[in-house]
Amino acid sequence: MTGKITPHLITLTYDAALKSFWRKETLKKFLRECHISESHLSSFSQDESKREFLDRTFHALQKNDKGKAVIYQLAINLAEQTSFPDLLNLENSLAMLSQAESSVSELNFLNKTK
Repeated sequence: MTGKITPHLITLTYDAALKSFWRKETLKKFLRECHISESHLSSFSQDESKREFLDRTFHALQKNDKGKAVIYQLAINLAEQTSFPDLLNLENSLAMLSQAESSVSELNFLNKTK
């Protein structure tokens, strides 16, 4: 593992993942690119919310060092975001963009202090 996983880092990473993606398919694509297993991604049911899926995902990742390394990589990847195309052209895009930017900014600040 390349970085220390703290409860605060996990919370900020979870929050950034939740707020950065509006559509389930876009979230799944991002998680796939971050090496979340295809079998886990396929368990994301149509009637399950993003929050419920991320709850399950982060709970599973915290069980071992390999999963914690994935959380750390998720944190780095989310902190690198400078735009949020999935949040554009929605009814409340401005508020959603502001929340995503704030969440990513907090995560980025924490990553830089490590």
